[in-house]
Amino acid sequence: MKLYKEYQEMKRIEEIMTVLVEEGFGYIVDSIRMKKELPLHKNIRIEEKKPLPPEVRLRKTLERLGPTFVKFGQVLSVRPDLVPLRYMKELEKLQDHVRPTPFKNIKFMIEHELGKKIHEVFKRIDSEPLASASLGQVHRATLLTGEEVVVKVQRREAEGIMENDIRIMKYVAELMERHIEGARRFKPTQIVDEFARWTQNELDYKTEARYARRFRGMFLNSKEVYIPKVYDDFCTRRVIVMEFIDAIPLSNLEGLKKAKVNIRKVMENGLKAILTQVFIHGFFHADPHPGNILIMKNDVVSFVDFGIVGFFDRELKLRSSDLFIGIAEMDADRIIESLMAFSTLPAGFDKEAFKQEVIGVTSAIHETELKNVKVSKMVEEVLDIAYKYEVRIPTSLVLFGKSVITLEGIGLRYDPDIDLMKIIQPFVERKLVSKYLLDNMAYSTSKFTRFITELPKKTDAILDKLQTGRFEIDIGSKEVKTLSLEIDRSSNRIAYGLMIGAFVVAGSLVVEVGEPLWEGLPPITLVLYGLALFSVLTLISSIIEEKKLRRGD
Repeated sequence: MKLYKEYQEMKRIEEIMTVLVEEGFGYIVDSIRMKKELPLHKNIRIEEKKPLPPEVRLRKTLERLGPTFVKFGQVLSVRPDLVPLRYMKELEKLQDHVRPTPFKNIKFMIEHELGKKIHEVFKRIDSEPLASASLGQVHRATLLTGEEVVVKVQRREAEGIMENDIRIMKYVAELMERHIEGARRFKPTQIVDEFARWTQNELDYKTEARYARRFRGMFLNSKEVYIPKVYDDFCTRRVIVMEFIDAIPLSNLEGLKKAKVNIRKVMENGLKAILTQVFIHGFFHADPHPGNILIMKNDVVSFVDFGIVGFFDRELKLRSSDLFIGIAEMDADRIIESLMAFSTLPAGFDKEAFKQEVIGVTSAIHETELKNVKVSKMVEEVLDIAYKYEVRIPTSLVLFGKSVITLEGIGLRYDPDIDLMKIIQPFVERKLVSKYLLDNMAYSTSKFTRFITELPKKTDAILDKLQTGRFEIDIGSKEVKTLSLEIDRSSNRIAYGLMIGAFVVAGSLVVEVGEPLWEGLPPITLVLYGLALFSVLTLISSIIEEKKLRRGD
């Protein structure tokens, strides 16, 4: 069995190398020294050139290599820190083109996973699938209780194929890092490891069921969004059973037209749902393509397929709020500062050039009528600039950006005059700005509290270094010495300010202590207020003296 698996793996490596060469990527095969893996009977020239653009050839290569590589391309399509915009847009076209697996295999998987005969669980199950993808397929069924459901079943061979392909991908990634100097910058093995974790989550339907339950709880009382119920008793690692939604997929243009769906209302409900998921809950559906969005009666939006989700912690929510407010208000400075706050900037980062390019994008939009502003175009261009300057954007933020781009793209297909800015701006004004300000104040307060708590420890460390002579500062020019004096003066003023504040606060806290002496204030309060006044006068006096010295009086 082991020899057979090794043989299969060698044949797969041969197939991958052959496809790479045939699609014009022979130089990669040559660089990683895998030319020997090409079949001898094929006369393939390594230097062969293809007329198609490289991003198109990459997409065709991944499609030819099958489901694992298609998934890998889909992951790359949401990574602007790894691939340029033209590659992202091309890789977005990747779709799973997989023939349905025979129903006897589906029946075997259901019975194996649930530990029951299929008729002991379902009154009826359709043999023809509603949908089929690389990992699994979906069938409509009726439970014994009469409830209409959909059953998502993983293909028997899916996990084995994925694991084998990922092993090969990791091996090739290691060779690329070893032999291609330019590839090291992108850390191929790290990317493959991340992809492996992503795939592992998608292969575990229990995780998807948990995510679905969380989404249902988030929108339980909503009149605009409906999330289907999960039947926990029939969910395993490879089978998930959910409520059937009688609705029209957003991908069915003709069906939506016949049903006279108000597409503007649908877009409004869908976008507000995504914004609420991201900025209120910090947990969102990260794959809202038209097939995963169903339109129910009264323009209610239902999300399905929760295999890919994004998470926003408090800090990411705050920073993303700032960025999103900047985009909604087309405020270039706010966008720039937000982007630069997301990551450690690379060595030699040209801040001024970066600012000018972002300003170029926003100023062009300022010259356009608001109704003609395309949020997706702005987001795409800003992400492409970030890639160019190696500003790493968190994956969750990119997934959110892709969700907005996808929704606007869907809306424009149905209604060329749809204006996402009209939907975004009220949300920003009513919910986001107020929540952002409150959260930012709370976050800043907690950071300040942590700073004050750690200050004595850090001060002790500095004093210890000063005392032992291990703290050295070399001031070598007049300008640096002047700067040092300025810092010293500023520090003194901050100290005075803190003292004044402390005296006032302390005096106010003990206002009820002791008998009133003057104007209803006790002696201790008067002393503390007096010290505050004395400190204020001393501070003003020092500022006046400094100004006189500078004027030469």
